[in-house]
Amino acid sequence: MTVSGGQTLISSDEATTSDVLDNKMITELPQLNRNALDLTATVPSVQGSGPQADNLQSLSQGNAAYLIANTGNSYSISGGQVNGSNISVDGNPVQEAEFNNTNRAIPTPDSIAEFRVESGVLTADRGRYAGGIISMQTQSGVDAYHGRAFFYLRNQDLNSNDWTDNSLGNPRQDFQQKNYGLAGGGPVRIPHLYNGKDHTFFYGAWEGQRFSQGQVAISSIPTTLNQQGNFSETVINFNNGAPVYAQIYDPFNGHLDYNTNDCTGPLASQYSAQGSCWVRPQFPNATIPAVASGVLSGRAICSPITWRCGRSPTMLRRPTTIT
Repeated sequence: MTVSGGQTLISSDEATTSDVLDNKMITELPQLNRNALDLTATVPSVQGSGPQADNLQSLSQGNAAYLIANTGNSYSISGGQVNGSNISVDGNPVQEAEFNNTNRAIPTPDSIAEFRVESGVLTADRGRYAGGIISMQTQSGVDAYHGRAFFYLRNQDLNSNDWTDNSLGNPRQDFQQKNYGLAGGGPVRIPHLYNGKDHTFFYGAWEGQRFSQGQVAISSIPTTLNQQGNFSETVINFNNGAPVYAQIYDPFNGHLDYNTNDCTGPLASQYSAQGSCWVRPQFPNATIPAVASGVLSGRAICSPITWRCGRSPTMLRRPTTIT
């Protein structure tokens, strides 16, 4: 007679449904940011972007319930409320009770033995959660030493140029993302003192990340004419392809004008309603007179050059001269 047993796929003594990922699936699934909670994307009944980490300052400013419900500050499991779910590691909750943000470290994917998402009618020990349970069990050591090391690399040489830089003829910007780490465990052995085989085990994991990304920045600073108070050649915008030149007004003089037709600018409607506005005289030819220039000479003046800086974080900086 042969007796064989196997794992039952359907549990007849509870109404809870669960999706489980083991360590092999966890370590082999591609993850760009190495966040174990991103594994919830493999479960069709989970929606949301997940909890924010250590963001109590921003969450405490305003309506907490609104923020939790509308910023995806947790996961919605099987249609449950986002503040009705729980995330735990080895049975210990890792969420702050009021705002649902994670206040404990999430283990690295290599150290997780099992990732489980439970929903439905939960068991009595977890029945206080109306949404569902996301639980992670960390790995434990065994009698044989084993471990793994990894190194993931992404850089600009492996990426295509984005549309904007490509249209402007700019090269691919610097991009570096390096994820590396190791994990391992086994029996605890102290030579000549203790042999933990079959009794005491250990397991540990560590990982690091280095990330840098370049960005094109365009900036302009005063020209030589601008430093002399002449803005007649300064283009501030384009209207149907035609340049719009700067108009400079006297900041120290003006008069109260009751002709609302003279009231222009973004507050023109407000001025028209009140029946008057303060009108400042315009400098002719967009040039600040020498007298006014002397009053304004306490401002910082930059070197007369317009530059484009790319491939930050190494950015060109020009010294500022205070006159």
